[in-house]
Amino acid sequence: MGEVYKLEGSAEGENNSLNFAYVPEKEAVASAKTIGEANKQPYKGGVPLFVAKGGEGKGYLTFERNSEQVIPFFFEKAQLEQMIAKFKEQKPEVADSINIEVHPLEGVIETLKTGSDEILQKIVLVPSTESIQFLETVTPATGETPEPAPAPAPAPAP
Repeated sequence: MGEVYKLEGSAEGENNSLNFAYVPEKEAVASAKTIGEANKQPYKGGVPLFVAKGGEGKGYLTFERNSEQVIPFFFEKAQLEQMIAKFKEQKPEVADSINIEVHPLEGVIETLKTGSDEILQKIVLVPSTESIQFLETVTPATGETPEPAPAPAPAPAP
């Protein structure tokens, strides 16, 4: 996703640039519509990202990654629900205060580009389960990113 964003940004303004369209999965859109109706904030399109808030101050639910607290935005509601279930086990006293919000990916990207709030540095986009599984099949067991293959030598002219 990060690479697509970089390509999109670097091609901006060029005549023959690539155009990217972020296309949401049908299941994610259906979940976004249901949550939007329940929260009285209708889903207005775009790729939905799911995030949880809860506790006294209705802050974002976080988890620790590399000794830092991060705010996960999920492409799949089911992944967020798994995180919420673990959170409820750890802090049952705030279980009833947790709710899910939906934000469009495009809006989050724009806010990340233009916003200056320190909390924006904590946002991480969590890829879908399918994307993670795909990446695991194309990444060597060492976990390192594969090096691109060298370009083939040009064939001699006939």
